Amino acid sequence: MMINKKQVKIFKDYQGYMDIWILLGTKEEKENISEDDWNIIGELLIEIANSKKDIRKLLEEKVEDKETVDELIEMAKTYEKYVSL
Repeated sequence: MMINKKQVKIFKDYQGYMDIWILLGTKEEKENISEDDWNIIGELLIEIANSKKDIRKLLEEKVEDKETVDELIEMAKTYEKYVSL
C-alpha cells in the first residue's frame, strides 16, 4: 500500500506523535493508517529533510499522488532544523 493524503493528514493532526494517536485516535483513523504506515511517513520526512538532491523519485515510489508528495516535502521543512543538529 502506498502512503496517501488521508494518512499524511492524520500523521500531521497528531504532529507525528504515534503514542497520542494510539491513545486518542478514532476507529476510522486507525482503519486508515497503520503503525507501519506511521513509521514510513516519519522515515520519509527525515529522508526528505536530510536530502540534498531531488527526492521526488523516491517519494513517487512510496506515495500515492503528487499532492501528497508536495505535502510531505512541506512538512519535512520543520524536520530540517532537528536533523541538522
